[in-house]
Amino acid sequence: MAKHGKSSIGSSNLAAGQTRITSRLQRFSPTEKHDADISFGLAVYMNYLLFNITQLPYFLAPLQKTLPAYKPPNSFLLRTTLLDETYHLVKEDVEKVIRLSYYLNIITDERQNISKDQIINISVNTDWGTFHYCSENAESMALTAENLAF
Repeated sequence: MAKHGKSSIGSSNLAAGQTRITSRLQRFSPTEKHDADISFGLAVYMNYLLFNITQLPYFLAPLQKTLPAYKPPNSFLLRTTLLDETYHLVKEDVEKVIRLSYYLNIITDERQNISKDQIINISVNTDWGTFHYCSENAESMALTAENLAF
């Protein structure tokens, strides 16, 4: 706060490279919007939130008050386009961790899904944590070491 209780937010003496906060609240470039949507999608997926979170009024109210120019992606985008794009980003990160890891511990388990298909889940444990790597439908194949080494 400046002297006499006046705020300096609206003052015209900005340092080089600074922009007014009001300009950031009014618009996003397409690239900024896309980056914000990717970050929003990652927050939803990595925290196991519902895809319809953007339809929940108690979630939207603080978001709109904090950053009124940002319109979060709708549930359709969260479960389609953004999910696909963030999946590939995260997959690249996980594959990089696996490539850089000196030791790997491969973990497998097998279960039936809701359709009674035999599903093999493969996870990889590294120094940076454990990652689910893939799930494969075993169908009628025998669960031998040779068949599991796909």
